[in-house]
Amino acid sequence: MNAEQTFVKPSLRNLQELDPDLFRITTPRRIFTLLLPFLYVALYFVFAGLRWWPLAVLSVVALSFVTYGSISHDLVHRNLGLRRSVNDLFLSVIELLALRSGHAYRMAHLHHHARFPHSDDIEGAAAKMSLPRTLFEGVIFQFKIWFWAVKRPKQDRA
Repeated sequence: MNAEQTFVKPSLRNLQELDPDLFRITTPRRIFTLLLPFLYVALYFVFAGLRWWPLAVLSVVALSFVTYGSISHDLVHRNLGLRRSVNDLFLSVIELLALRSGHAYRMAHLHHHARFPHSDDIEGAAAKMSLPRTLFEGVIFQFKIWFWAVKRPKQDRA
């Protein structure tokens, strides 16, 4: 092997060196992010009061989509730049709007990061299931993680 064929391990760059904007959340964006779930709940009540049921249902679907997949995930990882107490308050209230437990979600999700793909990874378990069982898991998952979190030591129950 000559000098041209030797492997040079590339240096790992700090993510902040790649693009500092990846780590900057403007105040207007933070406010919009935190108010969006409340807007969808308000829209639900407006549409339900007008008996516009398809739009009311779409409001709940939008609430579920933006909270669980995005806003609550950001709150679970505490990356919105909020004080811990404020972050935890928003996690609790926003998840409560969707009839879920923010702290059970945090426990299960952080456990998922620590344990994937082990057999005790409750959040990643559906990846190993059949399609019908995975679809059913979507219906029961919130109950499952709530009971799972209740049985765990006092890790995140404040």
